[in-house]
Amino acid sequence: MKNLLTALICLASINSLAQRFTVTPQGLRDSKDTSNTYLMIQSPNAGAKQLYDGALKYINENIPDPQKAITEQIDSTSIRFDVYVPELLIYNNSGAKIGIEAFYTTDLRFFDGRFRYEIINLQMKGQGTKYKLLFQGGFLEAYIVYNRKGKLFKTQTKWDIEDYFNNQVDKLASYINKN
Repeated sequence: MKNLLTALICLASINSLAQRFTVTPQGLRDSKDTSNTYLMIQSPNAGAKQLYDGALKYINENIPDPQKAITEQIDSTSIRFDVYVPELLIYNNSGAKIGIEAFYTTDLRFFDGRFRYEIINLQMKGQGTKYKLLFQGGFLEAYIVYNRKGKLFKTQTKWDIEDYFNNQVDKLASYINKN
């Protein structure tokens, strides 16, 4: 029991130091500095080439049709790849449950000891509908997370988006750091 408690405390402290995305009315931002649209993930003792190679290996093993998904690739410097998520989350629209699909591009930039992780071109929309899911907007124009005044409207949706993208960061960072 004592070992379990120690392990949980260690995991909590590691998790609290990790960079995380947060959803704001302006979109995905670094939770520690919301002026940043990207996270800087620390990978001590790893060079840019090693991080690049690890990310490329991860993409080839985990992204469907990686040759088509990779849209930019500069050896040891950067990789961009497109991702389609058929069901990012379920949006509760006054009791109606609507599946939200997402299309986005992940932009990775590599440096010695760290890499930059950014989500660009994020588009979310209701499955089978014309309505988009927007970070901020009006009730009648789209599904929204925040209203026009910047007040949080859908807490669960905010959490679901954060969970998805933070899990993606964790998976990639863990994979790169163990290889």
